[in-house]
Amino acid sequence: MLGWELPPHNSGGLGVACYQMSKALASEGVDIDFIIPYTAEHPGIDYMNIYSATPLPPNYHDLGAYNNGSEEDRETLRTSMVFRRCVLCRGVTANTFGSL
Repeated sequence: MLGWELPPHNSGGLGVACYQMSKALASEGVDIDFIIPYTAEHPGIDYMNIYSATPLPPNYHDLGAYNNGSEEDRETLRTSMVFRRCVLCRGVTANTFGSL
């Protein structure tokens, strides 16, 4: 499953929706690998595997790395923005699991 955010690192409602959907799927026996575009702890979420797509922290867009950081920071941020666009364009629904 791809997601832009996951509690407790929410910037809107997508994280809560992904949390509730993945929790419901796990209760039905579904094994879930959840991929987010940042690195952080997610205490209390032990029913799925959470993987980070980049080493950036939550709210990395506030770091100024895109305009002012090193070339490595800018490349990492570009990679994460591509990930975000992929999530926003594909959507995160049960119907897309098999096609990811």
